[in-house]
Amino acid sequence: MLISADPVLRPNGIIESIICTYHDITDRRRAEEALRQSEERYRALFNSLIEGYCIIEMVFDAVGNQLIIAFLEFNPAFEEQTGLHEAHGKLMRELVPEHEEHWFEIYRKSSVDRRTGAL
Repeated sequence: MLISADPVLRPNGIIESIICTYHDITDRRRAEEALRQSEERYRALFNSLIEGYCIIEMVFDAVGNQLIIAFLEFNPAFEEQTGLHEAHGKLMRELVPEHEEHWFEIYRKSSVDRRTGAL
């Protein structure tokens, strides 16, 4: 239960009564627990894969020019295979400054705009 209480005041500021509200949050707690368990399963699977995987954020300007690529998540296999350690939140150009430019164009073309679904 989630309980909240608010005083009802008389004009002179003295408390006349208290209004209590009770909310059954059982369903919300169950949903939160299910989400937590799902996240644990996802994380265990992601971290146990032998293939290297990473999740990146690609940021574009208004006309579609790629501005940055930042690493959001990566599994241990990705770190081992690429040698990129502690990459979380860092920019690709910062971690791999020698990365060939044509790869950035391939990344740009293969990304999907979340707002429009367009390539």
